[in-house]
Amino acid sequence: MRIFSILFLLLLLAIAGCVRLEREAPLRDFYGLESNRTEAPAESPHFGAVRVYRFDPVARFGGDRFVYRYEGLRYEDDYYNRFIAPPGALIAEEVRRWLDHSGLFAEVLSGPARIEPDYMLEGRIVELYGDFRSAGAAVLSLEITLIHDAAARSETLLRRVYRSAHPLAEPSAGALATAWSKALEEILHSFEDDLLQLTQDR
Repeated sequence: MRIFSILFLLLLLAIAGCVRLEREAPLRDFYGLESNRTEAPAESPHFGAVRVYRFDPVARFGGDRFVYRYEGLRYEDDYYNRFIAPPGALIAEEVRRWLDHSGLFAEVLSGPARIEPDYMLEGRIVELYGDFRSAGAAVLSLEITLIHDAAARSETLLRRVYRSAHPLAEPSAGALATAWSKALEEILHSFEDDLLQLTQDR
């Protein structure tokens, strides 16, 4: 009887060794940001060339994972839903495209160029999270600084924090990315209005 038990146990171990339990790893989804400017561009530039630098995030929102805020001071990041690139690079690229389509600047530069810019645009991501404390919203806050880089001295023409909390169509990662894009559009509309005000004040 003992020999039978040992043989039965060895048989179970052999069967277990032949069976491979494979579990498909959960897929990660990657999202970008997109702002659409539909208005007609300015008939002629109001400013010279501008170089747009990458937007540096505060430490809390420095990664590529989506961040969610819940009640109190509780934040969570999402391993499975992420930005396709660092959010500071994504936002800077959208700002460049927006300014280029606005026609307000003679040139919109990003990297090394043969011409020296007259203006520098620097930015910082202050807030970037999905707010799920109530109905749900995509929160985006950007600090934007425009500097006139004259030969004699540099002058800060504009420094302001722009904030938008765009409501979500549904509680999903895709809806959150879409709402962030809408929030970015709202911020860039406000920034463009401030640029036009600068031209009137000069």
